Amino acid sequence: MALFKVVVEAFVASRELDQASLSRLGFWCDELGEKEIAAINADDIDAALLRLAERGRLVAGKRDTARSGKPLAGSTINRYLTQAGSVFKHAKRLRLVPRAFVAPTRGVERAPEPPDPERYLRPEEVERALAVARVLDRQWGRMAALITLAYHSGYAWARSCACVVAISISTPPRSPSTARKTATRSLLRCRAPRSTN
Repeated sequence: MALFKVVVEAFVASRELDQASLSRLGFWCDELGEKEIAAINADDIDAALLRLAERGRLVAGKRDTARSGKPLAGSTINRYLTQAGSVFKHAKRLRLVPRAFVAPTRGVERAPEPPDPERYLRPEEVERALAVARVLDRQWGRMAALITLAYHSGYAWARSCACVVAISISTPPRSPSTARKTATRSLLRCRAPRSTN
């Protein structure tokens, strides 16, 4: 069987990696380098991730790196975990572990990450929004088109217009003409952003 550090060397030789990936692989070599790859289990991975979290962020100096005292973000810890998983996947591809081998990174819980404020909607979320718009927008009849425009174009102003119109449509109007006026006013309030050329 092969040592973990030998598999990491083969992995690095097989592709071009950026400096951050090489740094993460260096961490894993320091932690698990002298172990047989098939003997590493989820407890070893979890213990290494705990040591990583205790170490925290590093600050690069002219010669050495030093601890900054700040904690690592959950997304950074997850990148380390994913990098270790890619090494185990490479070992399986090279047939250095049995076919039935399950990577120990699969049993480790991922660190929580804050939600991304710039996240775009998934297609199934758009379908749900379109279904709601078709039910709520019986008078005006253009809400589904606005949501489709916002999804396919990616314009933030189109999404905000769709939200404003959805709110104004969801409140029951006194008459159909009031609904049209409210929707038109809402659309006029959110114009496309001016280009800054």
